[in-house]
Amino acid sequence: MRSTSLPIIVIILCATSCARPSQPTANAAPNDSSGDAKMLANATITPAEKATSNDAPGGTFTHAPSAITLSWPAGWEQKQIERYEWAIVPSGAKEGAERWISLDVPDLPIHVAGLIPIGRVTSGYTDDLKKKHADAEIKEQTPPSVPDCKARLVHATWKENGATVQQTALLMVHTDHVYILRSRSNVDQEQANREVFDKVAASIKWKK
Repeated sequence: MRSTSLPIIVIILCATSCARPSQPTANAAPNDSSGDAKMLANATITPAEKATSNDAPGGTFTHAPSAITLSWPAGWEQKQIERYEWAIVPSGAKEGAERWISLDVPDLPIHVAGLIPIGRVTSGYTDDLKKKHADAEIKEQTPPSVPDCKARLVHATWKENGATVQQTALLMVHTDHVYILRSRSNVDQEQANREVFDKVAASIKWKK
């Protein structure tokens, strides 16, 4: 529905659209030209001046259309995941590994400018998770402090291919955009992933 005369339906559509497919394309080649083109066309990527390890040096990512900038630490490298604007995996990670952190800036349907309730975004995201993973256990947690935005933190676990998968998502609304910062891994890697996820969240800055 694209009519601005139906704001309630539009906001529901907005919230539902915020939960893009979260299954990573584990077998997709990193040099997928269409995915890489999207990331590079809208982004400014600055390597860190000094690596803190012998692995990938980390760096800074800027998504110009939505005016967000974030940084990631050494030991992680960029990889195209789904059609997310940005994603990183541990340096040297094997193909098929279920471990990554990503930023999604979903396209929104026509809506009243500035009217994106964070509660609707959250319910749309959790509803989508339940549709994809019927056994998902979902809990809201205290979100990290990110300036100048409305934020919610949602943690979910479910069974997949014999393993327990966890996904932590920081849902944010800033100006007229929705942002989803996700951390995905098996549960035994959750703490290590969360440390990097928190560093990325703490680095977020807005260009406007």
